[in-house]
Parts: sequence; structure tokens; C-alpha cells
Amino acid sequence: DRSLTRWSMHLLILGGFLLMFLLDLVTTFSLDIAKYGPMIRDNGWAKLWIRDFGFDLAGLMMLVGLLIAVVRRFVLRPKIVRTELPDAASVLFLLAVVVGGFLLEGMGIAGRIPGHESNQAYSFLGYAFSWVMPASVGQYYDQAWLAHGVLSALLIAYIPFSKLFHMIATPIAIEAEKMLPSEVRH
Repeated sequence: DRSLTRWSMHLLILGGFLLMFLLDLVTTFSLDIAKYGPMIRDNGWAKLWIRDFGFDLAGLMMLVGLLIAVVRRFVLRPKIVRTELPDAASVLFLLAVVVGGFLLEGMGIAGRIPGHESNQAYSFLGYAFSWVMPASVGQYYDQAWLAHGVLSALLIAYIPFSKLFHMIATPIAIEAEKMLPSEVRH
């Protein structure tokens, strides 16, 4: 009932986050448990559409939502949006993880790391990032992957202690309120 921009921002960030989580579960199961060939092979349909395109799409959704948040919080600064340190930290933390993922994919493509050498266009943003990277960046891929993994794990651990917790608490509160009798709600 309030702002289309605000709801679009939230939908893009949460939708991208949930899609990324789902894709990560599917990928982990397919690679580590099922050893599913189309997910492993460089030209397998699952590798191209889930690992390459799907993760870039989810990341792009989050990136657009986060850029809207940055513009709203730090540029437009509407009176109803109070930006305090925890708010800024949450947005910047998420932004670092998302951009870090695209940088990592770009490093893999530019450095011709196994699994990144063919069909790069499916990783459309990672591929765009690779255009500005020298091939020598591939020598730092393992360290960048570790840093991205640690940063992602820290983000997940940070959620219950941050403003990001409202992405879990708000839907639960809305649904719980609907379960109350109407005379109690008002």
C-alpha cells in the first residue's frame, strides 16, 4: 500500500536471495551427492542454465534491489527512511557479497579456470566483469573463492543480529497477525 519502488526493492533483494539459496541447494546436491553429469560437464544443460545463468540472474536481482536501496538511503534520503549504521552495514555487506560473486565469476572466466572456459555468455554479468580483467587474475581465483565463501558465511551468521532479520520476521508477523481474531488486530 505504500511505495512501488520500496516493494520492488524488497522483492528483488529477497527474491534474489531466496533464488540464490535454492540454486545453491540444487547445485550442492547435484554435484556432491548425486554426481549429476549435466551439472558437472562444461556444456551440460544444468551447468549452463542453473549454475551459470541462474546464479547470475539471482545475483542481478539482488544487485538491482541493492542499488535501489543505496540510492534511496544515501542519495534521495526520503524523510521516512532513517539510515543508521546497522542499516548501512547490512546493505553494504550484501552488496559486497553480490559484487564479490560477479568478480569471482569474472576471474574464473578471464583466468580460464576449469568450469569457466566455455559458454561464458550464460554467466552474462560474470562474463562482462571478465572483459576488464587480465588472464593473470586467474592465479588468485582460489583465494578469491575462499574470501567470497567466508564473506557469504559471515553474512548468513550476521542476519539474526542485523536489520536483515526483518526478511524472516516480517512475513511471520504478517501471517501471525492474520491468524488473530479481527477484534484483537484493531
